[in-house]
Amino acid sequence: MQTFLFIHGKNPHLSKYEMKSVFTDEVSFQNEYLSVVETDQSIDQQVMDRLGGIVKICEVFSEDPLEIILNSSQSPKVIFGLSQYGGHERLSDVL
Repeated sequence: MQTFLFIHGKNPHLSKYEMKSVFTDEVSFQNEYLSVVETDQSIDQQVMDRLGGIVKICEVFSEDPLEIILNSSQSPKVIFGLSQYGGHERLSDVL
């Protein structure tokens, strides 16, 4: 079972309905900004074509991002990016 985050576009209500339509019982969480899906289904081009209101799809590898970043690095330099959707937390508080 894989976990994915789907970031909603400009019309979050439409995005939420799209997610429920495509993934019916697999949507485990939704808010205005994102949907969380736990599925065995592969996310291929056909699925992405049905989700016009989704702007980004993220696969969840770990709930501890530092674990993934530090364990996957092949060199002393670590390059990564963070995105924030919704909420008002400061990114410095996340790390």
